[in-house]
Amino acid sequence: MNTAKNSAATAAKANGTANGATAKPTMRATKGGAMETTGKEKKEVAPANPLQNTLKVVHRLHQKVQQRTNLIAVIDQLESFKIKQSEDGTGESEYMGCEITIKDDNRHSWTTRNTFVIEAVTKYVESLCRGKLVEIEAEIKLPAA
Repeated sequence: MNTAKNSAATAAKANGTANGATAKPTMRATKGGAMETTGKEKKEVAPANPLQNTLKVVHRLHQKVQQRTNLIAVIDQLESFKIKQSEDGTGESEYMGCEITIKDDNRHSWTTRNTFVIEAVTKYVESLCRGKLVEIEAEIKLPAA
């Protein structure tokens, strides 16, 4: 019997209700003007302005769709590149129309016409874009109502 009282007292202390007191949830205003419950019992916060929240969701989805469109355009452009490989395996060819340049913020640049390097870079960038496309497409969904 004594152990039942001790376990009840321990549970009451853990809940903050020792000595017969009860936990009282309190209300406070959020930034949007909605009221929310603090304490043990949390209630769902009602949106301050449902139209504003809907517009934010639509804007975020629009941005994701734009990112998707841009990634598809980059992937299509990279797939359309025609890079002739040299027959001697050096990457240098008589057709020197391929060139890649990398520039940094300090205006330093590096340029190469090595077709093996150019092909590897374009394949790598295409792979990165395809991975990002999968991520973006997974994020384009309507939230549950």
